[in-house]
Amino acid sequence: MQRSWFSQKKRPLLGIDIGSSSVKALLLQPSNDGLCVLSAAIEALPDQALHNRKVKNFDALAFALKKIKRQIKTHHCDVALAIAGSHVISKKVQIEAQLSEYELEELILLEVDSFLPFPLEEIYLDFEHLGISKTHQGKDDVLLTAAHRELVDARCTLLREEKLEPTVIDVEYNALVNVMQSELTGCADTVDIVFHIGHEMMHICALYNNKLVYHKEHQFGLSGLVSDIMASYQLDRDSTVNSLLEGSLEPTWQDSIYPIFVAHCAQQCQRALQLFQHSFSSGKSQCIWLSGGISQLPDIQKLLGNELTQQTNIFNPVAKLRCKNEAATELLARHGSQFTLAYGLSSGSLLSCHR
Repeated sequence: MQRSWFSQKKRPLLGIDIGSSSVKALLLQPSNDGLCVLSAAIEALPDQALHNRKVKNFDALAFALKKIKRQIKTHHCDVALAIAGSHVISKKVQIEAQLSEYELEELILLEVDSFLPFPLEEIYLDFEHLGISKTHQGKDDVLLTAAHRELVDARCTLLREEKLEPTVIDVEYNALVNVMQSELTGCADTVDIVFHIGHEMMHICALYNNKLVYHKEHQFGLSGLVSDIMASYQLDRDSTVNSLLEGSLEPTWQDSIYPIFVAHCAQQCQRALQLFQHSFSSGKSQCIWLSGGISQLPDIQKLLGNELTQQTNIFNPVAKLRCKNEAATELLARHGSQFTLAYGLSSGSLLSCHR
């Protein structure tokens, strides 16, 4: 996707990715040679601070956000954050063309009320006009999106307590797709598939001709590996995660625990690919990418590629970003593609829907 960096002045957003094990924040700004990182920060969260992407420990998350803001060192307060796609209900509907704004809103409210499982007063509703419908003559396609107020309000309240204003509420896979469309040039007749695997969640997103053709979330992540290492080496969770990322664990774990995890991960990815192929049976060649916390594991692209019997690469879009300070450079070099979603959220300010 081609972007014009200087067509108009764009307001940067602080992208904050609230994950199950940590909070990542990235502030980007357009520059002469692309995007520049003004600030970056990451803070670990205690176990069960979030469960199934719902906030359970408000104090722990508030403390992490306070530390994030201190590290960012900016008075900028506009934030883009995301919620899991599994907590969002989306539906494409066909609406009569050339309606007034009032008539459109009235029809949308009627449509939403017919398929939502909870009352309208308990949700936040948004819609996007997709253009003339290709399947229904004389009608327009409209994408309806609804999220439960409690889920959104919990995050917004915590941000506002730290004087961070949530300007954009996105969906996690949208943030991932933003990055994929801008960073993966792709080859003709090739499907780019990114597995973004974090602590508890695995996203699979597929692009063909730079257009999203498939996305899905799966309940799988690094939590099982962390638990096995904790049990085997009598470590607490924070020590295990830090040692895993720094590569300072006893080397025996790669012989005893790691192969089991790789095999399990390959099985999960293979199942996800089968679902994708059933949905998008194009017969095109595939390019597999790994993103998120899993990309920090030793030789994971080679090991997983061997299990999947196809080449697997690391998708680390922040690697080529220029940073304005040494601290951000070191942080991104260490944590790499763990910042992928935060990158997608912050760079979303360059898209027309967020201006």
